[in-house]
Amino acid sequence: MGTFKTMTKKKGHYSIDGQSHKDGVKNEKFTANVLNKLKIYTEEVILRGGTKFKEDAIADPHHLGFKLKKGTGNGSFDWGNLGKQARTFHKYFAEWNTKIADWRTLPDSIRYDEEFHDMVGEIFADYCSAALDQITSDEVIQVLKDGFVDPLYTHHIWVRDSVSEELYRFMFENHPAVRYIENGFTARLVNASGLAKTSRKIVFNDGVSDYECGLRFRLTSNNGVSAFLGAPKKEKGNKNGSVTIKLQQDGVTKMLGAVNSEVYTYQGLL
Repeated sequence: MGTFKTMTKKKGHYSIDGQSHKDGVKNEKFTANVLNKLKIYTEEVILRGGTKFKEDAIADPHHLGFKLKKGTGNGSFDWGNLGKQARTFHKYFAEWNTKIADWRTLPDSIRYDEEFHDMVGEIFADYCSAALDQITSDEVIQVLKDGFVDPLYTHHIWVRDSVSEELYRFMFENHPAVRYIENGFTARLVNASGLAKTSRKIVFNDGVSDYECGLRFRLTSNNGVSAFLGAPKKEKGNKNGSVTIKLQQDGVTKMLGAVNSEVYTYQGLL
């Protein structure tokens, strides 16, 4: 094995250093603590954690999901990584897999090179863009059913705004996408700006009109480009990667209004 090199991800690329996961774990602990102090539920809120459970916590018999925002009007949050559902789209990456197999045989001096990683990342983004342009309405709906609606349908979703120190609660079944899917709407992936490579907004249609609810469909790598190349950024990092789907929620403030969320303040509580 060659000398390990530390590489810094350039501005404009999505973080793969695990910080989002760390923030999520901290938020789960914090939110559970707040809910118990507010005595929202009769039963104690108990964290589940890990990848085995879809819920972040339970307050028997309720299943709870926790999200974090630094101001609900800023950015988005993730509904999750749908690795299992992404297998449907591996057919679009056959040529990419051939390239990766070849690149993994290159010397360490190349595979660990930051500029090489950036180049490979751009090529991967092109393959993601091509795949997103080919995905059908039926495929989008099936992904949403299997990886979004069915596992979360009975959940209470809590969105914590760390700026206003407020918690928003809503029943997942009230999310507009659930109603669209239950009513048989079609769905298409739209590149509104024409510039996005790895993501598209999801637009639903009832046969007459279009409807949006802030959902974004993103194709990405589960462990980053470095894992594809077998050249992890950390000495004990993953040496294998695969294509995954990241489902994101844009327009959080608008969505919270659409689902008739309840608002709880925790200012001065902790």
